[in-house]
Amino acid sequence: MRKKIHLFLLILSIGAALSATFLHLEAEPLTPRTYGVDLAYGRRVVSTPNTDEHFNTRAVDANASTRYASQAVDDAWFYVDLGSLEKVGKVTLDWEAAYASSYEIQMSQDAITWITVATVENSARTVDEITFDAWIQTRFVRFQGVSRATGYGYSFYSFEVYGPEDLANGATAQVSSFEAETVHLASHMTDNVASTRWASSAADNQYAFFDLGTSKTFDLVKIRWEVSFARIFAVYACDGPVAMPTRTDACWTEITASDVGLGEVDFLPLPTDVTARYLKLELVQRETSQVTKDTGRFPYDSSFSIYSFELFDWSEVPSVPLGNAMEFSQNAPAWAAMSAITLNPSGLILAPIGRIRDADGVVTDLNSIADGDIPGFESFGTYNPAVIYDEVNEIFHMIYRAELPDNFNHYFGDKYPLGHMSTLAYAYSTDGINFTRGENNPIAWPTSGDEAGGGLEDPRMFKIENDPNRGGRTTYYITYTMYDNSITREGIIYTYDFVTFHKVGRLSPGYGGAIKSGTYVTDPEGNAVKITDPRPGHTGKVYIIYMKDGGYTKIGFTSDVLSIAPEDIVDVAVAGFGGNDIED
Repeated sequence: MRKKIHLFLLILSIGAALSATFLHLEAEPLTPRTYGVDLAYGRRVVSTPNTDEHFNTRAVDANASTRYASQAVDDAWFYVDLGSLEKVGKVTLDWEAAYASSYEIQMSQDAITWITVATVENSARTVDEITFDAWIQTRFVRFQGVSRATGYGYSFYSFEVYGPEDLANGATAQVSSFEAETVHLASHMTDNVASTRWASSAADNQYAFFDLGTSKTFDLVKIRWEVSFARIFAVYACDGPVAMPTRTDACWTEITASDVGLGEVDFLPLPTDVTARYLKLELVQRETSQVTKDTGRFPYDSSFSIYSFELFDWSEVPSVPLGNAMEFSQNAPAWAAMSAITLNPSGLILAPIGRIRDADGVVTDLNSIADGDIPGFESFGTYNPAVIYDEVNEIFHMIYRAELPDNFNHYFGDKYPLGHMSTLAYAYSTDGINFTRGENNPIAWPTSGDEAGGGLEDPRMFKIENDPNRGGRTTYYITYTMYDNSITREGIIYTYDFVTFHKVGRLSPGYGGAIKSGTYVTDPEGNAVKITDPRPGHTGKVYIIYMKDGGYTKIGFTSDVLSIAPEDIVDVAVAGFGGNDIED
């Protein structure tokens, strides 16, 4: 039996008052709606423990014969992360025999604070369709059990979430290639079915064209990816000709692009409304999820695979907000919470680019990379950024760590001599959010035995204005960890202009112990500060650097940040200051 429950929102915007139970009527919505794809399909889910093989993912796999089953407790719960801020108008649960006699549907922006948007009571197994009088803005949707109808737990075949139908539904699609032409059709990207997809052949530089039939106005593009997605892609629009333009036609205008694609759901707001009949999706470089890599399937073995290509006039879809958005939460199945911090709306700042296999047979030893021409040097990882603001030129400078994998042919497994090697690269920004890579990356790479293997890691950055040790010039310094896969040492680089970089090498050549992750003490603007030497028997002013050897702090003192004498490094672990393991 299918049970339709329509909920009238009793207030104009959703707030704390919505924690109360809604009135509900078993009636059709007053205004007929058309819905888009099931937003819960294939998404991350979190729940109380399951029984037997009835895992929580079985409720979002579009398979009518599989199900989620909780343990036999009344307060069991289950929630899905939609992957982006969606506008939800309907939630559907297809119950197995172990149904709930009473339950709540709750929504949240952060998976911490939940607001009840529906209370449902059942006296028999049903398929519950719960619709809302207004679209609700949310990212997380939860089933919260109240009471069970049987002695078992709660069990449902599917948990589905629906938003508005998109403007590309039914559009004609043309593509560059197929992985399986009779299985993964081009039309699957615009068929309004969440579980069908198009897949290209296993090659980069593919494309897809879409003909909407008539000109339509939109301000949002969404792409829902299978596990094989595009790291680099661009979307173009054209509203001129009667027939589909060619790939190189002059009418195409780029409307959005990314070289930091994360897969799953790309949510791409446009700066202004776009009116067009034709769309082109240029797919430049392939990527796969980490879970997929762990199975042995790598980007160069994969296709581009898209469940749906969607367009919305998002600002014209009336909706009510649900509190404040947070990018990740304590309870979400992603990263630890950083409450009150929101990720850059466009996604990552910088993502790995290049092709790992380009390094195979080319990056072999230090001589092979002596000139800094390192194919695929940032194809595996880009992280550990250091950023400083240049007030004179009004620009943010970033130095970041770029990395190759262990094995250039298989990512993991046997480690190559320079496998897992890191280099340092440069990027800049005028707003501190959107960064552009420098033209001559990497700016520093392994050149000595101290760096053979692991390379250059963990950059830190500071500056000294009118540095007397550098002829009175304002100088930017980069400390970094030198790693030869055996021992860590502290290195240093300096630059005046972020065009020419002077790599000095070891910060303390005569020091025999392990040191890493060095950070000079600075003011809030990143200027290194000098203080009166606090050591007994010492006079004058010095710069101070904090380093570690893996667990314990080491402190260095110097009048010139490019060099520290071994005797000027204090080992806190044996200096009588008590316990100070900085890893605890």
